[in-house]
Parts: sequence; C-alpha cells; structure tokens
Amino acid sequence: MTEQFEKKLPVDKGAERAEQPIEALPETMPGKAEDQEVAQPSTPSPVAPPAAPTRDEELVMIESILSEDIYVLYNELSEAKKGEFRRRGEEVAVEIKQMLRRAKIKIHDLYELIRNWLLMLPKINRFFLEQEAKLKTDKVLQLKRSGQEIEK
Repeated sequence: MTEQFEKKLPVDKGAERAEQPIEALPETMPGKAEDQEVAQPSTPSPVAPPAAPTRDEELVMIESILSEDIYVLYNELSEAKKGEFRRRGEEVAVEIKQMLRRAKIKIHDLYELIRNWLLMLPKINRFFLEQEAKLKTDKVLQLKRSGQEIEK
C-alpha cells in the first residue's frame, strides 16, 4: 500500500507542519480520487466575464430557420441597421416560440410576423419576400409537427 502514496502536501496544524499523503486510487476502485476533495494552493484566478445566458435548443433552431437565405441581404445593411435587424429577429424568434407552445397556431399570424420582420431588409423584391416568408413559416410549422414540441 505504500506504493500508492505518491504525493505529499503540507498541512498546517498549529505551529507544526505535517505532511499528509494523497492516495492515488485506481480507476476501477469506487470512490475515485476525483470524488475526494484535495486542498489546492490558493492562487488568485482572473475574473471571468459573466457567462451569456444559455439559449435553449428550440430558440436556436427557430433563429437558424429565420436566418436562412438572407445572408447576402443582411450584409448590405449598415452596422446600425444590422443591430436593429438582429434584435428584432431575436424578438420574432421568441414570439414564434411562444406561438408554438400554444395548442392552436394561427398560421396567418406566424406568416405576418415573419413577413414584417423581412420587410426591414432593403431592396427586397415583393415576390421574394412573400416566398421567403412562406418557406420560413412552413419550416417553423414542420419543426412543430416533427415531434420536437416546445416545452413550457
């Protein structure tokens, strides 16, 4: 058993310094070393920026559906308009997620929500706008029907 004692850490006990052995446990043995708390030397760690709020998978899927095929038009926007378009797109995605939580979905309302968001793009052809809004509406509805229910 003395072979298992590999490292020794100093532990303060009053004025005396004693060394406490740390046991290296094999991987198959219950109560692995990772389950035991080992005193780590305290070093000041850099302050990490606050973590961004975690985004749920459904919201990410809705946003990816909304952002399909409009990358070129989005790049033509000024920086201020890009920020406003992105912010409104996130709001639309949240509204769509709330719509999908309901038992009944008013397809026309979903279509109008997406269409009005796409109207923020400059130089957009009316027929392209109608087609994109319809395609995005169909994909969102397919997401709902595919069994990936939006949980409350």
